[in-house]
Amino acid sequence: MSWHADPTQFQASIDSLNAYLSPSVLRKYQADILDSGRFDLTSPLTGIRVSVTRSVLFSENIAYFVPDGAGAWLIAGFIERGFPLYEVILQADGTRHRVAPIFKWKHKELADTDAEWLLANGARLTTFAAPEPVALIIGHTHFAHHAWNELPALDKWLQMASTNRLSKLLIISTSQPMGPLRDLFQVLSDTRIVTMDPATLQRWSDATISVRLGSRLVTESIREKVRNFCQHNANGFSSHRSRSALSTAWPRIWVSVRLESRTPDNMEEFLLTAFAKISQTYPESMFLLNGYSFPYGFDSNKDQHRKNAKARAQARSADEYINSLRQAALRRFGSDLATKIHNISSLSLTDAIRFGEFVDYYICHAGALQHMVAWFHDVPGFVHSPRMEGKDSSYNFDAVEAGIIPDIVPSNLVARSDLATRREGRRNANYTFLDVEETATLVVSLMRKRLGAIRQNRNGGADVPP
Repeated sequence: MSWHADPTQFQASIDSLNAYLSPSVLRKYQADILDSGRFDLTSPLTGIRVSVTRSVLFSENIAYFVPDGAGAWLIAGFIERGFPLYEVILQADGTRHRVAPIFKWKHKELADTDAEWLLANGARLTTFAAPEPVALIIGHTHFAHHAWNELPALDKWLQMASTNRLSKLLIISTSQPMGPLRDLFQVLSDTRIVTMDPATLQRWSDATISVRLGSRLVTESIREKVRNFCQHNANGFSSHRSRSALSTAWPRIWVSVRLESRTPDNMEEFLLTAFAKISQTYPESMFLLNGYSFPYGFDSNKDQHRKNAKARAQARSADEYINSLRQAALRRFGSDLATKIHNISSLSLTDAIRFGEFVDYYICHAGALQHMVAWFHDVPGFVHSPRMEGKDSSYNFDAVEAGIIPDIVPSNLVARSDLATRREGRRNANYTFLDVEETATLVVSLMRKRLGAIRQNRNGGADVPP
């Protein structure tokens, strides 16, 4: 059996199921599964309405069985897109048909080997009773995807969920880099949450139906929950030697340190020049440098973080670079500038976000080191990256509800570098500041426009706690 003669009804039902319940947060089919253990759609085979109640999990992709005639499989995936239903595979002939765009992440679609396994074994699995009715799978290891693509959708559904549905739900957590789900969402106090290695969830069917929740907006509600959690759990911040200086310095400037890829070849020259110019304009300034922050529970969850050695090496490299930069500042500009450079790298993500609460401005690479401060706090800043124009310039910045859009380095001041980087691909190319003096002068000018020349408390500014 092939496509129904008029597939427009099927496509319309897919579009409806993929629609967000609120702007960029929680797709309809995801909420339907959590609310009722099913979602309904027009069959691509006969055009009749059918209920989808069974699934097979393939790590990030989920295959949903359409029980009509020979059957078909709807595939959901792509965390960056909010886990849309993006493909249908016909059981009869194995043909694959795209039903939603996946853009540049084609390599993340369901592998051919998994599709072949699904066609050979999937329909049989759906006839067996599963131990669990509904399973919610959540937990990207990278905090930015967790905060951007997962937590807001969970938060949205929890605001609507009944106590009865929460009591029957099983949450399978594969990582909790922002902190325990129970601490972020107190309504989950009585919900079953189990931790599993993502590798064990390949071709998994122990729940009647599984779902991953998707979003593309860091909501104000999530921003507040993360800030609140960090305020109560940032033990490294409380004892850090740089903490006391926060109460007297202004402006307090967060500076990212990124090595090996997606970074300027002349980063040291740019930073030292910018620091010197900023210090002349703002004599009480301080610079908080961060190159790596460990996810929550990193030390106590070795099975979950199999790349521990790599992460620690990355953190050590950032620490060494920051110490070297401080020594270079001492040689070129003296102790007055060198003592303003503070290392807040190699702390926990919780501590880093807590430090961000007291930041007045940032100078950052595009990416996670900017998200750490700007996604959770209302703070202006300057972002540098190669040729950030058009859609690229808003890719990470429109993702925050009520956030502050940063200033972006003009394209005429940067150029892609020809030097090889650790990671291949255009996105990971290094770049060069074509005129360090002009770029540093621009940063100071932009800071003055954002901050003024005299000290002001941001957002009515809470003082640094004693």
